[in-house]
Amino acid sequence: MNANKEIELLFSNHGFSIDENNGKLFVNTENKISIESRLNQRENENGYTSRLDVRIELPNGQAIIESFGDIGENSENAKNKNIQNFALNSFHVISACLNNNKEDEQITFEEWKVDESEWDVYIGNFGMKGSTNEPVEVPSGLFDLIEKLIKDNIKKENEYYWARFFFAQFKNEISAIEFLVNNETFEEGRLHLSKLPWGLRDEFYSVRNFLIIKKKTAHNNV
Repeated sequence: MNANKEIELLFSNHGFSIDENNGKLFVNTENKISIESRLNQRENENGYTSRLDVRIELPNGQAIIESFGDIGENSENAKNKNIQNFALNSFHVISACLNNNKEDEQITFEEWKVDESEWDVYIGNFGMKGSTNEPVEVPSGLFDLIEKLIKDNIKKENEYYWARFFFAQFKNEISAIEFLVNNETFEEGRLHLSKLPWGLRDEFYSVRNFLIIKKKTAHNNV
């Protein structure tokens, strides 16, 4: 089971033309990409749990893997939540970066210089989910720490880096802290992020952040 139809619609609604072949979506961004998706669902007494995995192959062969887990009243509702979370947390970062669009209002664009290497950085907003409407506040300096951790570990021979941070808490306890760089767990960074003064409360909430760093020379790899 996959969500290719919904992902194709998302890209086409934002002006991208797409070809599909053997379960892959080929998106005609300026830097060409291909996308595969997998949807795993399970029924339980409260409805459905659903996990969407999206694999985005970059022009140089590197592949971003983004995953989204949700709960819904039924199969369709759970899948729609997966797609919504992909749209809110990852889509604009991916489409802006691979289309060299620095003006997308749904992302923050920065330029980083690390040693002698220059990078364009496409940063998503903090994605927040909660079981109530109570506002979620992230610790002061959260993104500054994410930036430092990434800069300290960039290797100039790579064309792309991407990072995903995820935090969740429930019943006044941290239930998950995840920090991935290029799909791999960055344990040192995760430990640093876990030491920030996270606000704990009884009701569930989570915070997510995704960004892509592209070496300036990668612009010509189309």
